[in-house]
Parts: sequence; C-alpha cells; structure tokens
Amino acid sequence: MPSSTSMSHDVEAFLDRQARRSTPAATLKWLTQNPEVQQWFDGEKRKLSTRYLYANGMRKFFSKLGRTPHDFLKALQETDAATHRNVKIAAKTCIANHWRDKPATANLIISGLKAFAGFHEVEPSFELEYYLAKRKNIKKHHTWEDASRIIEECPPPYRQAYEFMRWSALDEYTFCLINSNAPAVRELNDGDLHATLKKQMENDRAYVRINLPPRKRSIDTYFILAPKIYLPAFPLLSIAYEGEKVKRGNTLISSNRLGVIWRHAAQRAGLYHPGFGPHNLRSVFRSHCADLGIPEVAEWMLGRGGDVYGYDRSGFDETFLIEGPKKPDGTRKGGLNLLWSSGPTVDRHTVAAELKSRDREIEDLRKRLDKLEEVQTKRLIVKNA
Repeated sequence: MPSSTSMSHDVEAFLDRQARRSTPAATLKWLTQNPEVQQWFDGEKRKLSTRYLYANGMRKFFSKLGRTPHDFLKALQETDAATHRNVKIAAKTCIANHWRDKPATANLIISGLKAFAGFHEVEPSFELEYYLAKRKNIKKHHTWEDASRIIEECPPPYRQAYEFMRWSALDEYTFCLINSNAPAVRELNDGDLHATLKKQMENDRAYVRINLPPRKRSIDTYFILAPKIYLPAFPLLSIAYEGEKVKRGNTLISSNRLGVIWRHAAQRAGLYHPGFGPHNLRSVFRSHCADLGIPEVAEWMLGRGGDVYGYDRSGFDETFLIEGPKKPDGTRKGGLNLLWSSGPTVDRHTVAAELKSRDREIEDLRKRLDKLEEVQTKRLIVKNA
C-alpha cells in the first residue's frame, strides 16, 4: 500500500479554489478526515478536477454504504474470497439502490472506487460493471469547413486560439495549460514552455514541438507538433473592457470563456446544437485526418497512442508524425505534412515581414497626407489674405 504523504502545494491550491467556488464543505472536510482518501487524492496521476469529481462521488457513496473508506479497503484486502465478494455485492447493491436512474453518477462513483482501490493495490482488483448511459446530446458530424465558418465569426484573440486548437487537436483544458505556462507543462519543456516556443520559432522547421502530460496511463511520453503559422503569441489574454468605474477582461483566457465565445459564434454561423463546443475541434481534426488517409497519426496527436495497452511506440518519433508510418516498400504513407499542405503555405516569418511592409507603406502615406494638408492650409491662408 502506498505510504502516507501530505498534500502537495498544487493539490492544496486546487482545493482552495474549489472552496472559494462554493464547493460543498462536506467534501473538503471528508478528504482531510480520511487518510486513505487523502493519500489517493494526492498521489493519483489523474487531473485534479477528475480526482475531485471522484472524491465527491465516493463521499456520497460511503455515506449511503455505512462504511468508512478504511473499513472498505480492509475488507477488500481480506484473503477470504467470500469477504471480497460480499463487499463487491454490497457496493453494487448500494449504487443500484440510489443511482440506478442516474447512470452518469453511478459510473462516476464506480470509476472513483476502482481508482481508489487500484491506487491502494487491492488484490484481486476491484471491478464493477458500468451502467449503460444514453447520451443526452448526440455528437453530430462537423467538417473542417464548418469549423472554419465558426472560427471566422470569432473575434481576436479567440480566433487565434481556436485555429491553434484545430490544427493541434487540443482540448480547452490542454490549451489553457499551454496558454498559462502551467507547471505541468513547464517542467516538460525546459522549465518554460513560452520561452521554448520562442526559441523554436527561430529554427528552420515548419513546426514546433510541445511536450504535454500523457493522456493515457499506458504511455509516459506525449507531445504534439503544431505548424508555426498557427502558433499564437502566448500568452493570449481576453478582451479588455474599460469603463469609468469597472475594468474587466485582460486576463488569461479560461476554458469557460472559450466555450461561451464558441457557442455564440456557432449560433451566428447557424451550426450550433446542444453539446457543441470547442472540444469538438478534436473530432473535426480526427475526421479530417481520416479523409486524408492518416488516421494513425491523428490517434497519436489526440493522445490515444497506437493501441489500448501502449505497446506501440512508433508515435514517439517525430518522423512518424510528419511523414507517416512506413509502407511495405519502405516509403512513408504520409503524415502531418499532408494536413499542413492543405492549409496556407506561408509561414509566420513571411506574415511578419508583410505586416512590417504594410506598416511602412501606411506611415509613408500618412506623411504625404500631412504634407498635402500643410500645403493646402498655406494656400488657403494666402487666398484669404
């Protein structure tokens, strides 16, 4: 069983934010009152938000079960098979009695219990069958062109954020990690992701590499390759609104704000439906890559790896992502270069040079206009003298 550890600074900061957001105090208190739960919460590798959802579900479960987490673990670890089986039956019965008509909540509790028991190395492993849950919102098919129509309806800097997410297969959470230069990505990118990206912009490659926390527990390395032309100038801040008394905005873009702006843009484009958000850009990316014949590469970019068990390690090679897997004749099938070639061929340096040239032309025209206005003013003075 893992040794007891105190909560890390990141965990304490997360719980403090949850407390300020009117989170039920019972869950926070329950975490600190149960050492086994606290050990799991601080040592689990899942996202903090996921851990908290699991903990909240388990708190409700144990209050209905009538056992403490300590007693629950102790019973599961008994060598007597009948005791282990009886605990599972009691857990399944409890969930069925209270959450049968709420399959999403029931499955959340089951996932939490499995993660909790797995962390404490319960043998045999604690397994319960999930409840079949009917989706409230059916995921509709949206094309690459649909995403373009929506993004065009978005104001800067959200337009740049969505374009980057579309070409990099990112979700809102991971985008915010990158945008905020969070510790989870800083430590994977030489201590400062934003500084690393600036250095990469100076090399001769058409893309940048961003190392990210693995999305699967079966792999320990995960990274994406993003075309430089769609890399925003991080950090991206929300639009600033300044009134006489109130100043709003000009803060790091949040995942919630990304969802709100996307919904409004999709409504203006006539493409919105319930459940449709910026997370669907990952589906758009996967579908577009399938149309181009590079589904294997898309799976790696999405963070799913090559297979369920993580045996395939070919995606750890940048060549695999850029040029695709090898065919029997030794040639490459084609990778992200097929995707990138479907977009504009200019790079960011070219765009910057064009913008500087445009600014110079505007400045020259402004000077000429000032001179013409000065000459016209002198003529009027002479005429009226």
